[in-house]
Amino acid sequence: RHEKREVELTLPYSQVLKFVLLRKQGTASFPSDKEVREAFPSRQIYRMPSSYRSFLFERMENENSPEANDTIVEKMTSGDFTIEHIMPQTLTPQWKQELGDDWENIYNSYLHTFANLTLTGFNVSYSNHSFQEKKEGYIDRKGKKIDGFDNSAFRLSNYLKHCSKWTLDEILERQKILLDNFLQLWPMVTSEYVPLEKEYELVSFDDDEYELTGRTILGFRYREERHPVTTWKDMLVQVCKLMYDENPSTMTYVATKDYWMHETGTKERTKIAENCYIYSSCSTYTKKSILTYMFKELGIPSSVLEFELAPIVEKVTDTEDE
Repeated sequence: RHEKREVELTLPYSQVLKFVLLRKQGTASFPSDKEVREAFPSRQIYRMPSSYRSFLFERMENENSPEANDTIVEKMTSGDFTIEHIMPQTLTPQWKQELGDDWENIYNSYLHTFANLTLTGFNVSYSNHSFQEKKEGYIDRKGKKIDGFDNSAFRLSNYLKHCSKWTLDEILERQKILLDNFLQLWPMVTSEYVPLEKEYELVSFDDDEYELTGRTILGFRYREERHPVTTWKDMLVQVCKLMYDENPSTMTYVATKDYWMHETGTKERTKIAENCYIYSSCSTYTKKSILTYMFKELGIPSSVLEFELAPIVEKVTDTEDE
């Protein structure tokens, strides 16, 4: 139920949660299938936190199998299972020859991507052995038989069992297989929820999930008191005037630093008070940076500021071009 609007909610909460996920912006935005397809081929796995890597490899290995191995994350954490580079991190002359004339570009583009990585539990390092040795196994210097991908129980190595070489063609083919599986494991979220029409959306200054550029501001709340404005410039100037009213001596001192706040006026600056001018001819992003600076200088918690934004039209389905 929408308590404040006294309207019954007819859809389950899960639909509302999906809607919330889909409306997130910036670094918290929920990627579309198109964005996943574009990012997957070049995503550098070792730039992810280790917990994310373990989760992704666990899901891509187990998929939705009823015989899933529920120890993968635990054993990756302990080191019993490790990530193996098919094309090794150090290329031998043989590897360069097998990769072809464009070996350097292939190496730089795909070394740490999903297409070139699999799991192994053999507790050995294949190092820069040839693909044939990694696939079929080999005898190490101590005379011990080392198992290869052909002996692996991991599904992620199944494609490798059918390869006789490891070149760009095989990398791209496995990339396509893994990407298709990835999209099936994490299908694009959709929601049937349609929000009630509202006058504004209330956003905290501290909420980095919201992209303010391009949004229309209708007002702001400073220490829970509402102030209507029509532009981001109006907001900046009014907030600075409220800060000045609270602590004029500190504001005057900040102006002497000649950084965002100044003692003299120009056409790019707006007067706050005598000998206090704020730089206001700038982007919305810069205005937020200016306020961050001012809050810090005056020792005011930035949580005292909230923005009232005009609602935007929400797109809750994936509308990519096929």
